[in-house]
Amino acid sequence: AIDKFQRSLTFWREAKNKVGEAGSFYLLSYTFNEISEYEKAHDAAKQALPLAQAAGEQRLEAWLHDQIGSSYNGLGESKKALDSFLEAYRLRQSAKDPVGLGNTLNNLGYTYHAIGDLQKSLYYMGQVPPLMREVRDRLKESTALGNLCVINTDMGHYQEATKFCNEALNIKREINESAGEAITLSNFGNVYSHLGNYQ
Repeated sequence: AIDKFQRSLTFWREAKNKVGEAGSFYLLSYTFNEISEYEKAHDAAKQALPLAQAAGEQRLEAWLHDQIGSSYNGLGESKKALDSFLEAYRLRQSAKDPVGLGNTLNNLGYTYHAIGDLQKSLYYMGQVPPLMREVRDRLKESTALGNLCVINTDMGHYQEATKFCNEALNIKREINESAGEAITLSNFGNVYSHLGNYQ
């Protein structure tokens, strides 16, 4: 995949198509993040950003900020990651892109949780399930519900945590997502151990 994206980058560059070039950089950044090559992911997205801005491609610019944030998270720089995700969030306010907005909100919720700001984590993550229901993405909806279970457990809100775990588990079983089901059951176990129920 990386080789193909690099070739497409060369093609768009020779064609002097800045949007195509930025899109190829985005795909490279996404792929590098997926394989934990965070510095390469960061570099690719940073090169794409001025191209997207010059072309007025606000939606692509937001996706690039998400990739930059993800690369910062991978490099252990959560505060810089938050700056990138908040910029993506700002850009997405005027774009009708529920999938993109859900992605950014999930990133914000995850990162605030990582730095221990549970209230903000809950605020951003709590907006993801209704957006995913709107676009009928059951997998991402269930993942966000599972994240809300974890956040509420860490906050000591065990009744809420149980509710979210139940909702996540029902969807995981409905869509036959066995790996996610196992994670959700583990999260459930964590809630019950906090409640002193070890059976």
